Amino acid sequence: MRLSLAPAHGVSEATQRTAEEAARSILEELKYVGVLAIELFEHDGQLVANEMAPRVHNSGTGRLKGR
Repeated sequence: MRLSLAPAHGVSEATQRTAEEAARSILEELKYVGVLAIELFEHDGQLVANEMAPRVHNSGTGRLKGR
């Protein structure tokens, strides 16, 4: 990966909706309560799940250190 934008810029409404539906489905299936970071990448118009973690995602640390 050479570039990471968070929050994602220029994501279509359909892709945003798909990501939200996927996250909702995961949370409901697991009967999850609390914080769950779900990292998704868009590749060739498709969403690819990379990581789930029961904490706030650590992507922000890279942005803070990069400033």
